Amino acid sequence: MLSHLEGGEVSYNMPGALIIEGSLDKMRLEQAFRQLIARHEAPRTRFEMVDGEVIQRIESGVAFSVEHVQASEEETQQYAQDFVRAFDLAQAPLRVQLVETGPERHVMLYDMHHIISDGVTEGIIVQEFSQLYEGKELPPLRIQYKDYAVWQHADMQSERSVSRKATG
Repeated sequence: MLSHLEGGEVSYNMPGALIIEGSLDKMRLEQAFRQLIARHEAPRTRFEMVDGEVIQRIESGVAFSVEHVQASEEETQQYAQDFVRAFDLAQAPLRVQLVETGPERHVMLYDMHHIISDGVTEGIIVQEFSQLYEGKELPPLRIQYKDYAVWQHADMQSERSVSRKATG
């Protein structure tokens, strides 16, 4: 919400980069991301304002592709800087770019908006992406990120209520 009100700045972006050395199957990489997006609601989530309220919409599917570019090692830093830009939260908030710096060297840039992720979630996403790329089968998810967010919000409301009773 703050990101939207502040004009969509990048302060809520959660960018990362992975250096991939060795042979890389670009089609398998993109397929692993598509599986990840199908598995998790967060990268299929968009937000819109309706009557002054933020409404969360989880899409059944989203168009997704990994942008591929070739660059020298020196140019890669500029690609990384240009890659991080404001999100339009009316669109699913996940981006991936693969920068090929040599025949067997790539830098995979990814960026998620903090509205769908936190540091723990980012680690899970990277780990699961690696497993999916390797062709591993992942167990079904018991909960989604939104379930955790609802639980955390309820916990915070409960703490506020206890705090008000103690000071009231």
